Amino acid sequence: MTPTSKTCGLFNVLEEANQSEQLISLLNCSLNNLAAAGAEYAALTANTPHMVFKELAALSPIPLISILDPVCQAIQLKRQKRVALLGTKMTMELSFYPDKLASCGIEVIVPEPSQIAVIQEIITTELEQGIVKSQSKKKILEIINHLSKHFGIEGVILGCTELPLILQQTDCRLTLYDTVELHTNALLTEMFK
Repeated sequence: MTPTSKTCGLFNVLEEANQSEQLISLLNCSLNNLAAAGAEYAALTANTPHMVFKELAALSPIPLISILDPVCQAIQLKRQKRVALLGTKMTMELSFYPDKLASCGIEVIVPEPSQIAVIQEIITTELEQGIVKSQSKKKILEIINHLSKHFGIEGVILGCTELPLILQQTDCRLTLYDTVELHTNALLTEMFK
């Protein structure tokens, strides 16, 4: 789905206000439009809207390709059992990632509230504006190192589509799971079936 920037702003407002019913209604309207235009499947191309994925998938006239499934599969392929989740505040605080990964035998560790605030600030005031700062990368890597030391994480889910702008696999000794790349590959696989 490729909504306009005005619609994206509305999505963000609805997500942040936890207005799930309105978010589902707006997204379902878009899905109906896509189906009417001949689309055979669709995807929510950001992590946070997956907070309503189950409900939306049940209403959608076309199949939805989840970002969570390929992330879960990638972690299983690495045989990892405990991973950290970085993303927007909502993505880190809501249960859609932990619930999905728990069903695959994977434990999700999220940063402490103060660390969540740091990551949220970096995402909203820098990365979403196309700004990448080395000191912000250092802060995120410090958070990852803290989670590794205290919780024994084996990998890190980059659960915000902007996080790959600031972190690449060469920056970290742990496995980084780039949700953008994993989701794109899943969409391409579906497309060329």
